[in-house]
Amino acid sequence: MKPIHLAVLLCISLAAVGQTMVSPQSRPKAEGTYQLRLIPGIPDGVGFEILRADNVLIRQAHIPAVAGLHGFPDTVTARQAGELMLLKLTQGQLPPTLTRAEIADILAGTPPLRR
Repeated sequence: MKPIHLAVLLCISLAAVGQTMVSPQSRPKAEGTYQLRLIPGIPDGVGFEILRADNVLIRQAHIPAVAGLHGFPDTVTARQAGELMLLKLTQGQLPPTLTRAEIADILAGTPPLRR
């Protein structure tokens, strides 16, 4: 067999193997896709994580902008805070800081935090 034919055959074989090794499920997620994941069961409530391509970018185990180390009182408030932070990220606000006023709005109607 001529060397050129052997080289072409080798390239075709490697291309076929490469196609079977990378399935659609194993391809990475789009770079700009963010995901919110709640963290239940932390010592003093609920927290959340913001991920991008399965990498944790932000882990918020405590309520930001308030004194003390308190988790969110429930999954509803944790989700609201996480979604607001996601909105800020997608709008290009870096860091996606939550203000005291935003936290107060989210926590309105929940029992006061223990000191």
